Amino acid sequence: MLGRILSFLSPTLNSAQLNKFDNQHINADICLTPMGSSNTSIKAEIRKAVEIMSRAGFDEVKPHAFGTNVSGKWSTLVRAIEKISEQLLPECQRLQFDLRVSIRNDKPEHRQTIGRTIAAVT
Repeated sequence: MLGRILSFLSPTLNSAQLNKFDNQHINADICLTPMGSSNTSIKAEIRKAVEIMSRAGFDEVKPHAFGTNVSGKWSTLVRAIEKISEQLLPECQRLQFDLRVSIRNDKPEHRQTIGRTIAAVT
């Protein structure tokens, strides 16, 4: 899936380059806004999304007041978004995902954790 997205955004990437991105380690902040359900509270939908992310295979999943931080592979992030969409779209009219993703090549994968990122600035 990520390969299809990246090939659309940058058609000059070849399949080897696209596969590299699928396994690239990332830290991300995911903010999900379900819209068009019959209830003004979205806690049930957010709870389901956090459960899906917790089972998706990320190295770390840390919910916070306005979203969820995750650490893992690009491909895990894309699969989690697909699974959240499959599970929640039958219950609401629209899902909006706001994503912030950090990808680094200058540090080893094991150093790219949410905890280390927070510790570096506090």
